[in-house]
Amino acid sequence: MAITYNPYAVRDLMVLVEELKSPHNFLSDTFFPGKRTSASIYLDLDLVTGSNEIATYVGSGVEPRIVDKRGYTMKSTELPQTAEIIKITSKDLQKRAPGKTIYDGGRTLDEMVGEAFTQLYQRIANLREYQASESLRTGQTTIDGKGVNAVVEWGYETGAGKHIEVLAGDDLWSSANSDPCAQFREWRSEIVNRSGLAPRIAVMRYSTFNYLIDHATVQTMLDNRRFEIGRLKYEEKYEGLVYYGNVEGIDIYVYDLQYKIDDTATDIMPDKYVLFGSTAAKNHIHHGGIDHVECAGKAMDYFPDTWIEKVPSCMNVGLYTSQIAALCQPNAFKCVQVLA
Repeated sequence: MAITYNPYAVRDLMVLVEELKSPHNFLSDTFFPGKRTSASIYLDLDLVTGSNEIATYVGSGVEPRIVDKRGYTMKSTELPQTAEIIKITSKDLQKRAPGKTIYDGGRTLDEMVGEAFTQLYQRIANLREYQASESLRTGQTTIDGKGVNAVVEWGYETGAGKHIEVLAGDDLWSSANSDPCAQFREWRSEIVNRSGLAPRIAVMRYSTFNYLIDHATVQTMLDNRRFEIGRLKYEEKYEGLVYYGNVEGIDIYVYDLQYKIDDTATDIMPDKYVLFGSTAAKNHIHHGGIDHVECAGKAMDYFPDTWIEKVPSCMNVGLYTSQIAALCQPNAFKCVQVLA
């Protein structure tokens, strides 16, 4: 039987985690700007449908017209849990740090604990970005892991004029007969009419962007100096993300970042697809109750923990959270497959 004790106070570990620098996460930072924290392991939220209805007239002495409340759909789901541990052994402490020589000696336990929390925090941030990508592209969040397999549906529909659309024939960007500029205008109008919000950003991979920028209609639009309907400028934001300018009032971003999922390289923004979205949508990252005995009834984003096992001898560094990218206004987004 393992004998354990904890050499670090949880309050000190909380300060350490709160001071960790969050990585750049373009999709979750841009389209899920809000954050909410609760002690419940369940998420109850309203998916707002939105509309652009106007007030109506009534005649003198006529009773007022009763207006239906703004539409929404109630969504309730159990929040996914993330619990990961890194084990530090005496052999790990004797190894030199990266960039050091064998004469510099090993690392201290404090150093390795800090490195372990940084690694675990980075993995959680990467998962948050992948959640944002999946929900925006597919209208779903897949929760598939050890002892859990579920799918959260955010209300997307598939088909022409819907949240998910697949182009074919002369509509494909690979066809000289297609008109990406006209499609941008059509999709923008569609999102505005559906949600009341205008899409400001389009995201795609570089291989997809090549078809857009090389298309004859786009080249003609860029050459038209009489109207400011398009402009390009290369601006690298950070690793994996480049801003390429504006077409039809929509900012174009190329996002080529990859994450490893079960040792398989996975594109955050898959090839052949374009994601359109509004930065004004009221989406948020929701942190719920963490499945840990010391977190019961407490609202917290993360719970850091450490404990030493006497037999076998090792230091365990664990970081727990319960988070989901809550797509509260799905009608403000659209994902289109523009290449076969």
